[in-house]
Amino acid sequence: MVRFSPPLLGRPMPPDILPEPPSSRADDLSVAEPTWYGFTDPAALSEEGRATFAVLADAARDGRWPVVFAVLDADPRLVNVTRPGGTSGFAPLHQAAYHGAAVAAEALVARGAWLALRTA
Repeated sequence: MVRFSPPLLGRPMPPDILPEPPSSRADDLSVAEPTWYGFTDPAALSEEGRATFAVLADAARDGRWPVVFAVLDADPRLVNVTRPGGTSGFAPLHQAAYHGAAVAAEALVARGAWLALRTA
């Protein structure tokens, strides 16, 4: 796994910033992949998790796609996350659409971004 060091932290991102998704039985068709964690409370994450989510959200908001994809390379589970405590509910795909960044949007969808993920 490629490790991403958020520029503001100056240290490698820990491998387990998110709790593991609930395990499912193989015959349980109600569980879809990839998992959306649905965090809205920043207290649900570690300090490192909050910092990583902020780096991802800030980079997507600013259209800094190399940073977005570096974070997602380090942890692909983050493709559908929003800023915990944020008010917009924008995930990286929402920001790519806002910026008119079709190539970034296509790459996010290829990584599992949900087309039907709603904002706030």
